[in-house]
Amino acid sequence: MRIPSDAEINEAATRLGLDVDGVCPPSLRGRVARTVQVAAADTARTDAAAAAAESVTDELAAAVDHIAAAYTQLCQRIPEQAAREITAGLAPTLYRAASTNRTPRKEPHQ
Repeated sequence: MRIPSDAEINEAATRLGLDVDGVCPPSLRGRVARTVQVAAADTARTDAAAAAAESVTDELAAAVDHIAAAYTQLCQRIPEQAAREITAGLAPTLYRAASTNRTPRKEPHQ
């Protein structure tokens, strides 16, 4: 972790109400610096978690779009009830295919 600057330490001490005339007392300087470091690390973890959650949300949306497209295509060719049942059966495979960014493998016709 990087060492906080004097300005950051003094600002944190002021926000925490530990300053004396806007300056962090020398006896508290180490503790306040550590607090600034922990706060920065916590912010970084929170940002990383938010980015990961957004990625999962995007992945789920792509999978749902993939399943909806398959259902729409089936509805154009067969009755809606049959399309619903086929899509329900294929949904897990389509979800896995969309979430790993690959197309489902085609089985040879027998």
